[in-house]
Amino acid sequence: MSVRVYFAFGVRHRIQQAALTAAKNYRSAKKILVYSSEQKRLDGFSRMLWDVAPTAFVPHEQVESAAHLAQLIHEDWGHEQQLAPVLLVQDPSLLAASELAAIAEEVWLLNLDLACPPHYTQFACVLEIVSEHEQDKQYARNRWKHYRNDGANLIAHQMTSN
Repeated sequence: MSVRVYFAFGVRHRIQQAALTAAKNYRSAKKILVYSSEQKRLDGFSRMLWDVAPTAFVPHEQVESAAHLAQLIHEDWGHEQQLAPVLLVQDPSLLAASELAAIAEEVWLLNLDLACPPHYTQFACVLEIVSEHEQDKQYARNRWKHYRNDGANLIAHQMTSN
């Protein structure tokens, strides 16, 4: 079975929509891992999570190492009854960590990077948010082609702009 990759096209602000998407999936008790190789992008995403709604803070934590990831998976993602915090990852090697690989089929990977994330095929699905900006659309086209060439199940959704 190939990995499902959901593309949401036509949003005004990619990071803001990604925060809204993460919040919605957090409230649905999904395990969300957010990846970007750029710390600045993850920092912007983190700030957006604080502002999703005045009373709806979405707990999230930056993953610093493989040991830290293992701890968070065991302590925060190991309990089915509780909502799991969103984990933010900058180090691409952490996407191949054995602790994550063991549960990856339960994890939704939200990609904020300009390229396809490494080791993405192990995850339940990949979420891609694409803004109306031409440069963002070009990066998305490149990711789409990469996923298609890898045999991913691509699902496109046109978002309505506000």
